[in-house]
Amino acid sequence: NLNKVVKDTRALGRRFDYLGSKLLPISYGLGLITIGAVGVGASFENAFQDVVKTLNAPQITLDALRQSIRNLSNEIPVSANELSKLTSIGAQLGLPAESLMKFTDTVARLGVATNITSEEAGLVVTQFTNVMQASDKLGKKLSKGMYIERVGNTLVQLGNTTSTTEDAIMQMSRRLSGVASVMKLTGAETLGWSASMASLGIAAQQGGSALGRVMMKFNAFVSEGGGGLTKLAKLSGMSAKQFQKSWGEDVSGTMQILLQNLNKLSKNDLQKVLSDLGV
Repeated sequence: NLNKVVKDTRALGRRFDYLGSKLLPISYGLGLITIGAVGVGASFENAFQDVVKTLNAPQITLDALRQSIRNLSNEIPVSANELSKLTSIGAQLGLPAESLMKFTDTVARLGVATNITSEEAGLVVTQFTNVMQASDKLGKKLSKGMYIERVGNTLVQLGNTTSTTEDAIMQMSRRLSGVASVMKLTGAETLGWSASMASLGIAAQQGGSALGRVMMKFNAFVSEGGGGLTKLAKLSGMSAKQFQKSWGEDVSGTMQILLQNLNKLSKNDLQKVLSDLGV
């Protein structure tokens, strides 16, 4: 119900912010390692050629990536060949060389630990990052690779602590991210709303589109003033001026106040209010 969405969104947003501040970046050693078999080494070099072809980078950068991929293959149950493929995908998606190993590590671990394949994770996490990072106050301070790592870590945590899956959360987030970026929601808030809706069994296409339409409609009320703004302000227990200020500073928090108050209404009153708002 609406109260569960509010409760879950707050908790998940706090969890994201906590993780973002506490999780330390994973370091990538560049020490030499021994490849056991000549055949395996040759196969890896063939796979790594896709990275070379895709990434326009100096040899010293390619050598560092090659060694980091080998090292990572000894840390997680994913072959160096598969990791090279993921690195190539990251380059194809336009990630800079300095972010590629964060990307490769993150999506490979997601493929191991979640119900998302590594290739799917690479695509949706990068798309989410490309849309959200510029409007995320915290994201602006991070490299693209570090932002991807934060999203990946949070997905795993949400998948482990909510009644939904990482894939469902990410699909919902991808649907919502366009509007979320326009509304200046953070990655934390977007993932939080997405996990809450997915936990309620709402399909990504329906949930992301519906919430996005509601937010855009309410945003229009705030921008235009008039009767729509007056109704929202009254439902929130604020004056029109207070609601405009609250919405401008914290869309997600203001939406939560609205949901809390709507949840207090009877079913008939709720339907009347939503109809009156055009929702």
